[in-house]
Amino acid sequence: MRTRELPRLGLAAQADLATMDRPFVVMMLKIDTTGNVVDVQITHSSGSDNVDLPCQRAAYTWWFEPQKDPKTGQIHPEQIEFTIYF
Repeated sequence: MRTRELPRLGLAAQADLATMDRPFVVMMLKIDTTGNVVDVQITHSSGSDNVDLPCQRAAYTWWFEPQKDPKTGQIHPEQIEFTIYF
């Protein structure tokens, strides 16, 4: 994976993170055949929208190497789970 943008956490997010014990965000990313992220769903919230939403926005800028079917060589859209730990 190559990231284009890291989550930009504001002061409210940083304050929220300071009060959490081992915060993390889990997202389900839909990747198209060109490797672009086309949909992001939060499947496990950190407990703060101030943290979750910047992670979700950043994920839309990411690019992943498209996976090829080993038998046919064709590229198919895929869905992956991605976790960000703070």
